[in-house]
Amino acid sequence: MIIHGDCLDVLPTLDADSVACVVTSPPFWTAHGGDEWGGEPHADPYLTRFVRLGVALHRVVHPTGHWWLVLGPQIPWQTLHAVADIGWCVSSASAWDTCVVAHLHRTPSPPHLASPPPYGTVCTDQPYAPLARPFVRHCVEASSLVGDLILDPCCGTGTVGIVTGELKRRFRGIEVDGEACTLARARNGLQMSQKHPMKPGL
Repeated sequence: MIIHGDCLDVLPTLDADSVACVVTSPPFWTAHGGDEWGGEPHADPYLTRFVRLGVALHRVVHPTGHWWLVLGPQIPWQTLHAVADIGWCVSSASAWDTCVVAHLHRTPSPPHLASPPPYGTVCTDQPYAPLARPFVRHCVEASSLVGDLILDPCCGTGTVGIVTGELKRRFRGIEVDGEACTLARARNGLQMSQKHPMKPGL
């Protein structure tokens, strides 16, 4: 299911501890002065929104769950420090050319630690570039089982959903941009999809 709405409004409607794995690349901070997330002229409002996302994800991700996060070249380490301060454990973080790839988990000692994806499997050379399928596949396979629920709270055009379906996992995507949401639904082969608000547990 792909939901049209702001992830900070939609995430509270999802069941607590229901998500096995989050794979996402939220908007990079570009400081271009726009109203949307990533356009903030200063870092503090961007980080505040990111902390709100981290808090919301901490509630819905299972205690043994994982969060794979792709950040832009601006303030990635400040962003990771901010989410670590609210309880996320940073397992690994690596700079890959124009982005930083981080693996986080909810508990200090999860049952297993997934290995980082191979260098070069992620495609984020522009703020709105989609994640590459080999990167998503590695994250999902390493952090979930068949039938588990995978979440992308900033799903863009739905690449995570496509790979999740191929791997026989369930998917929830959230996208605030109407055009991107429509494209994501089309790419995922969805004839009908529900718009926020949604009933918990669906």
